[in-house]
Amino acid sequence: MGFQKSIGLNELYWWRMHDHKHLADVMELAKRLIPHAELIFIASIDDDWFQMWQVSDENSPLAVARSGIPAEESYCKYLYDRPGLDILSLPDSAKHPYFSALPATQKGAVRSYVGAPLSLMDGAVSGTICAVHSQPGQFGVETESALKSFAGLLSRFLQMEELAIRDETSACYNRNFLHILLEYWSDDREYTLILYDIDDFKSVNDDFGHEAGDEAIAWIGHTLTDEYAGQLVLRLGGDEFCVLTDEADEVAIRTSVARVASQLARFPRRPLQFSVGVAGGPLRQFGKWMRMADAAMYRVKSKGKNDLEIVPREAPEIP
Repeated sequence: MGFQKSIGLNELYWWRMHDHKHLADVMELAKRLIPHAELIFIASIDDDWFQMWQVSDENSPLAVARSGIPAEESYCKYLYDRPGLDILSLPDSAKHPYFSALPATQKGAVRSYVGAPLSLMDGAVSGTICAVHSQPGQFGVETESALKSFAGLLSRFLQMEELAIRDETSACYNRNFLHILLEYWSDDREYTLILYDIDDFKSVNDDFGHEAGDEAIAWIGHTLTDEYAGQLVLRLGGDEFCVLTDEADEVAIRTSVARVASQLARFPRRPLQFSVGVAGGPLRQFGKWMRMADAAMYRVKSKGKNDLEIVPREAPEIP
């Protein structure tokens, strides 16, 4: 399935925005921008399900069933499937060959619709902001232009938030994001932590300069995110990276580490090597198995580096 799919990273992001009251402030501005809308909402699609995170009217029939809606039944799915489309405007959805078949249209809840995507730095759609009305012809060109501009501003705010949780050099998530993750998702689901520490990284900076060091960090980040697509890759700091994955099979883990080793050996300046510690368990005990993976990694370094050690799941923590 993949860590990102199972943990719902985009969903986690929106929960944080909701809890920090950012979305409530945004909605107050949106209501002033489009006062004649029957409902304005901010929504996202995760794991093929549609969810409204903030609505302008909690008593709206559409807002009552704000989650647990299949993505295929939502208007927003159209925006998700068409990256680059900056506005979707429907004067009368009942006359549209696609939208006329959606439940909200057939029930008469939505006839006028205008929506815009909320995009992250890589252009991926993270959410949408939309306005709807049960009567046709309610939103004109001025509303479309205003919502598009507002969505652009909100997207830039989201991108600034994203900068706080991503490492610029490696393009991986950073330690700050790990703290957020554990704040929201500390449960009994089991994952594996693969802790990578680059051997003798200081010599890259010493021999080739700090620019080469940045190139190496970028190379490592790209290698790990490519190898562990769908998993969570973080740069913890310096030359230390970790991968959170739902893969528990030891053979598969060793195979993936070997592929990473092969790719890092191709770094143009000089081959890069690393020491690896692996541990795993329930997410609520992350601190425990992070320490175990770290200890395993340092045991590898003490024995000559450039190897890995996998700590058995049932192994006790060594003080």
